[in-house]
Amino acid sequence: MVWKGGLASHGAAIAIVAAMFYWSKKLAKKHPLWTLDRIVIVVALAAGFIRVGNWFNSEIYGAQANSAFETVFIEDGRNTLMRGYGGTLKTVTFEATDQFVTTDSITYPILNATLSFVRLDDIQTEQYATDFLPRILNTQHPDNQHLLVQGVPEVTVYEDEKGWHAQTQLIGVPRYPTQLFEAAGYWLFFFILTLLYLKTNVGQKRGFLFGLFLVLVFGFRFFIENFKEVQVQFEQSMQLNMGQWLSIPLVAIGLLFIAVSSRTKSIS
Repeated sequence: MVWKGGLASHGAAIAIVAAMFYWSKKLAKKHPLWTLDRIVIVVALAAGFIRVGNWFNSEIYGAQANSAFETVFIEDGRNTLMRGYGGTLKTVTFEATDQFVTTDSITYPILNATLSFVRLDDIQTEQYATDFLPRILNTQHPDNQHLLVQGVPEVTVYEDEKGWHAQTQLIGVPRYPTQLFEAAGYWLFFFILTLLYLKTNVGQKRGFLFGLFLVLVFGFRFFIENFKEVQVQFEQSMQLNMGQWLSIPLVAIGLLFIAVSSRTKSIS
């Protein structure tokens, strides 16, 4: 259903292949695999930058976990607060502390949050921060929670030249930064493909680099999905998530191209 977003990276793979087939046949007058063996090198580079963009936008994040790379993705929580408070909340900022809440499975970092309001006085500011904050954060989907509040938050209210502000503490949900894991993997594959193309004769085997790209990228994608949060509700009951199911045929296609490439040469 492309009108609802399509197939993300798997859809991009299909679209790139289709576009390169058209360009090769109609415009470049070369064999499509000649083009694909070369275009996948820079596609791997671009894929890394895409995942860095996902990291900045707090998208496609990992599951809850404590690790050396744990990250609290605050943008979803910030957007939830901005929507929940409507036009009364001007800004919300977060600051890390050295405090934690420890459970049997996860250690949650505590964040200082400052909510800056407009058109409120001191009493309204305290009420909005104390009463509305838990209700708004509880509207987050359980699988997409990034900020938590326990009970009635303790709030400090103050005024400056910019208006009234409320300071409180929120609990951050630590997650794997899987976007950065993927970016590092894709850039590694870019260097591997580049070195193979420049330093070996595999570029003469039509379809080899294209097949290797599919195996590396979607094999790695299958693995990294184990560290990601479930993206849509229906995947909860699946042994493999949708990203993994969609990766399997692309890995198989890549292996097929690698096997067949030894019989061909990459001539235009």
